[in-house]
Amino acid sequence: MTVHYTEGEHFVSSRHLFLWPLAEVYFREAEKTLQHNGVTRAFSDLLTGGLRCLYAVLLDSTVEPRVELFTRKRICELLLHHTQEYADAEAILNRAMLIAKQHNFVEEKFSLQLLLARIFCKTSPRAAKVLLLRCIKEAEEYAKVMEMYGTQGVANAHKWVYEFYLCSSSFQSVQQLSKNIYNYANDHNHQEMALLALILNQDLPMEEIPTRTHQLAVLVLITQIVKCINEGKILKSREKLNTVHMLLESDTLKWGSSHIDFTIDGETSIYLRWLSINQIYILAYLISGVCYLPETSSGRASRFLQEGLRISGDFVPHETSVNRYFETDQWFDSIIDNLKCYLVAAHLSRSKFSKAEKILFSSAVEQNDFRNLLHGMLKHKKGKFEEAESIYRLIIKKPDTPKEIFILSTLNLVNLLQDSTEASHSLEWIEKSCKEQKNLIYTLWWMILKISRENAHVQKTNSLLKLTQHSIDLSNTQLQYIVFTELCTRLGNIEQAEKMASSALTLAKKSKDDIWSFFSGTKLELLYQDIHDFEKLTRQKEENTNMWKEIQNFFS
Repeated sequence: MTVHYTEGEHFVSSRHLFLWPLAEVYFREAEKTLQHNGVTRAFSDLLTGGLRCLYAVLLDSTVEPRVELFTRKRICELLLHHTQEYADAEAILNRAMLIAKQHNFVEEKFSLQLLLARIFCKTSPRAAKVLLLRCIKEAEEYAKVMEMYGTQGVANAHKWVYEFYLCSSSFQSVQQLSKNIYNYANDHNHQEMALLALILNQDLPMEEIPTRTHQLAVLVLITQIVKCINEGKILKSREKLNTVHMLLESDTLKWGSSHIDFTIDGETSIYLRWLSINQIYILAYLISGVCYLPETSSGRASRFLQEGLRISGDFVPHETSVNRYFETDQWFDSIIDNLKCYLVAAHLSRSKFSKAEKILFSSAVEQNDFRNLLHGMLKHKKGKFEEAESIYRLIIKKPDTPKEIFILSTLNLVNLLQDSTEASHSLEWIEKSCKEQKNLIYTLWWMILKISRENAHVQKTNSLLKLTQHSIDLSNTQLQYIVFTELCTRLGNIEQAEKMASSALTLAKKSKDDIWSFFSGTKLELLYQDIHDFEKLTRQKEENTNMWKEIQNFFS
């Protein structure tokens, strides 16, 4: 199986010309098996068969240095894709690194260093940091030399800088990583790499950004939507969301794979793994549900989230790598949990307690801070105030509770507290945390609680007037009807007060919120009594009586 061509005493092996293609046949079949059947014995046998072909190439003592290098590199790639045999992969790679240095194979050296860095990221993060900092410096110097002499391959030289930067995410923050990439891209006018940096940092401008592919367009839009959600700009996020849905429903949509490419000078590309088209559809429904969660009067949030759960039942990870197969499986478990948690929140916001309870306690997913908060809110909504208070206090005491969960738990606790002194103290020390958040909604709920415990009538009225516009801008239905209810009896204009109380009642009813429907209905009743409109008064009294009976029946 080995032929030698003789020139004097020099022998060149051609064994790899047969074994390399044969190995790739095994690997292609292994990938097909993995995609359709998962990790099975048949997959393992095919992978092993291919690796044996590559190891057979290395057994030839006359193998050429470049052939040995490429063979070792391919073995290492396969071990990293399909196994956790990091020690074996490193040992195979070390010899290839030595060959690259001895023969001055610069491009090959960089590709091997990148593989070694990925191994170290798993086995020794400190060693990975040392290696990558050195590699970044070497790659930048190499790119400078290539630019200086104007030779071909400049774009590829820049590519290695970005590859090493991206690999360094294991030891530096996303903010620092995106800053490094952005500065380098800006210096060399690499527009798509600068765009990648902004995406990583979730710092994209809100205007329309022209993109080269559908995948990049959707990535940009989703990044913009997430930024809007984090900042509480719900109406803006829905505008972007409509564009995402239009793209995903388009007949011309092209989505080749789960990888997305960013070009450098139009010559070479950085390929990053993102999401398959099926994953994108599920993610789009989750984001849609979150965007409409504040709009409790429509029920659109729950419909989006339920549809996301429905289509996720057909999801199968079609990965060509074992490690990515398991990563996708973990992603799927995580997004299903998020869909369920936000669906519970949507049900709670519309008083569908039995549906919320069924989801919250039927899932086998391990409890987390979000689920604990939802558990407390369910108890709170059902009038089990002592149990709710206990849950909120436990969440607040945990040192690693996420900031948003901590703030919401504290605000909910304040809403429950009978002790006005403790409530005032809690509002004082949570004020800074609320105002530090980009999302204004935390500050607005803090203001509502603060106002409810103040005595100054004029100060309350002025604050409520400010809150009215904010609640409309944020499209937060619950905040709107609470503010309208509190404000309507403070207005001197009876007609305006009636309109506001009626709006509060309508929104509360649409949101299935019996308690605030009763509160706003009571305000209307008082207004009709003051203006001696006995016909409307009689109707409203009867409606309020019925609502009160329903509330009593629920809590009895």
